[in-house]
Amino acid sequence: MMKIQSEVVPQVEFILNYNFMKPDICWEALQGKGAGGFPHGNKRLALVGDVLLRLKHIRDWFPTSSSPEVGTNIASGLGTNAHLAMRGRQAGLDRFINPNPSQKGAVNDGLVADTVEALIGAVEMDGGSWALDEVMKRLGVL
Repeated sequence: MMKIQSEVVPQVEFILNYNFMKPDICWEALQGKGAGGFPHGNKRLALVGDVLLRLKHIRDWFPTSSSPEVGTNIASGLGTNAHLAMRGRQAGLDRFINPNPSQKGAVNDGLVADTVEALIGAVEMDGGSWALDEVMKRLGVL
């Protein structure tokens, strides 16, 4: 069953503790491929979020002077789909995702992980890096 933007976005904003200036970008972040009029779903925003997530982890690692291997492990471990899906489900975000219509309402872990990345991208594009840091802390992905 297709979710309704005016009902879903405020609930996601509550979970994130962030109010979107452009609610449409949050709505896009909640779409699986082919859902809600988005042929690519949330993949564009997920690409942005993936890069931002890795950059934030590397920036936090850099001042520690530890080896590049440690930095790579930190960025890789905290940004895995399994970790992002777990955090997304713990936050309750999976309840607000519109999956691909062929999935008949099922929301798999890959889509939850993509949605967490897409929301990270959406927050940064909507409110900048200050907002992003707060949301990432709230989701437990830092």
